[in-house]
This record gives sequence, structure tokens and C-alpha cells, in this order.
Amino acid sequence: MTPRAPRVSVIIPAHNRPALLVEALESVVAQTETAWEIIVVDDGSTPPLPLDELAGRFGPRVRSLRHDTPRGSAAAKNSGIGVSCGDVLTFLDDDDRLAPDYLTRALAVLDRHPTLHVLFMAVA
Repeated sequence: MTPRAPRVSVIIPAHNRPALLVEALESVVAQTETAWEIIVVDDGSTPPLPLDELAGRFGPRVRSLRHDTPRGSAAAKNSGIGVSCGDVLTFLDDDDRLAPDYLTRALAVLDRHPTLHVLFMAVA
């Protein structure tokens, strides 16, 4: 049996904030929707973020990339998009967290409105 691709790719550009990145990762792992993958893109952190350690802590659905030098959030997001497998992309900054039902609610809206290409949900 072939493993199913995740429904959502959560792309997290990260730079020099390992403690906040852990909080962001924890908020994805706590989602009520479970068909996700996480792609962390370390945008040239100094020292480099402990990506192997984080992947080991949060499991095989966390993948990572590293830019050797900072290229900016947009470039980090684009790098994440390039390796993503999900049908839906969402972006989470390394200093933010998702509400536990964020992905469930977003997917419900997209399912009800299949012609939507972009969805912005409130932040607090």
C-alpha cells in the first residue's frame, strides 16, 4: 500500500529563534486535523537551528531544509513550496502558533468552496 500524501503542507520559515520554533511546531502537532506535513526552512540561522533534533522530536512528518545564508522569508517559503507534498499549503511564521482547530476549519471552508484558491483566516 502506497502512503497517502498529506492533505496540508505547513511551511515554516525560521531564523535564529529555536525556542519559538518549538512552540510553532507544537501547535501544528496539536491540530485536530492530522493529515499534515511540516517543512521547516532554516533561513541561514547562526548557529544553524537543530533541525535533525527537532525532526527526531516531532516525528517523520517534519522535514527540513537549510539556506546557508539568509535569503528572507519569501525565499524560505518558496524553498518549502518546492518540496511540499500537500494539496493545500499554509504558512506559519516561526514566532506564531496555530489554534488547535485551525487546519480543520480552513479545510472545511475550502471543501465548501472548491473554487477558492486563497484563504485568509483571522489572527489573534
